[in-house]
Amino acid sequence: MKKFILFILFVATISEIHSQTPFINKELQKGNFNVGFKRIWEIDKSRVWPRSSNIDSLEGNVNRPIRIDVWYPAQKNGNDEMLFREYVYPITGSQKYEDINFLTKRWDIYSYKGLTEDSLKFEKLMNTKIPVFKNAEPIKKRFPLVIYSAGWYNRSPDNTILAEFLASHGFIVATVPQLNPGLWTWNFASDFRSVENQTRDLEFAIGKLIRESNVDRTKIAAIGYSTGGDVALLLQGRNELIDCVVGMDASWSLGKDNDVVDSPFFNSEFNNVPILVIRRKTDNKEYNEVLDSLNLSERFIIDIEGSNHGSFSDDPPQREMLGITVTSSSKIHAMVTNIILDFLNHNFDKSTNSNFIKQVKRKGRILSINIDKK
Repeated sequence: MKKFILFILFVATISEIHSQTPFINKELQKGNFNVGFKRIWEIDKSRVWPRSSNIDSLEGNVNRPIRIDVWYPAQKNGNDEMLFREYVYPITGSQKYEDINFLTKRWDIYSYKGLTEDSLKFEKLMNTKIPVFKNAEPIKKRFPLVIYSAGWYNRSPDNTILAEFLASHGFIVATVPQLNPGLWTWNFASDFRSVENQTRDLEFAIGKLIRESNVDRTKIAAIGYSTGGDVALLLQGRNELIDCVVGMDASWSLGKDNDVVDSPFFNSEFNNVPILVIRRKTDNKEYNEVLDSLNLSERFIIDIEGSNHGSFSDDPPQREMLGITVTSSSKIHAMVTNIILDFLNHNFDKSTNSNFIKQVKRKGRILSINIDKK
């Protein structure tokens, strides 16, 4: 296969940017908007949550709690910028959400302590200022919506840098933490039933968010990392509002993936929108049942030399900031992030400067590109 180098160029008219705090990945350039962040708490009354502490009681909530984290283009805000810890230590005034708060916070702290390796670096990350204003007033305009699904049992503030970056460039980004049995059993094996739970949680979030005054429901993308890529693909197949899909080193793009194939809801005939597969480069040439079945979609497959699975998460820039040795780099993370932005602009016609896949030869409905990490 020929080797193509894809140069992603970004030309923007920079308006006044009120936040002077850089992203944790300083390789990324801010867009024209301040970034707001809010946390929406809802109850899905159509489902019971088996971990509810009220499950054997006649009182209290037993329905599935839904926490929706939202990043959005915001107006100038008088509040101070957030500290990273505000993603990790959720606060609500309702007892209905005590169970989810306890479980997600316990897992997130454990996971971040593993990432940072010692208590001093953990506190440094928690106290890092980020270019985000909590509960800021949204821009009074409609923006495309990006629904993001995290890697399997990744920390609930997963890929926050990507979310902040896209919001600064005019997107609303939303995600829901995974509320499956691994949070209380710590058995993190994935299966199609748990993937289905996450898919329904995100579908619930879409239903809530399209009623917001700043959301353009005619422009929705689904993005997923690792097994979250399975969720994004299945979500698009059942929701006609979704216009494109991004799989970030998605499990289904790397070989046989039972979580998609075994799902009774997977039918490639419903996956008929543009799909970006951005993944590590492997020598695995085996038949990919899912990828090859998506023949109604225009598929853009980008393999990045020198990347690994962690390159598609926040881990490399966060560890670099803390002075911890990394196996990937902030430069690769920034490349992945910029390619996703350009793909979204290409599909939503937001920018006449989108340079996504110009002068590259297509083969049928599949386009494969190798990008040298240099």
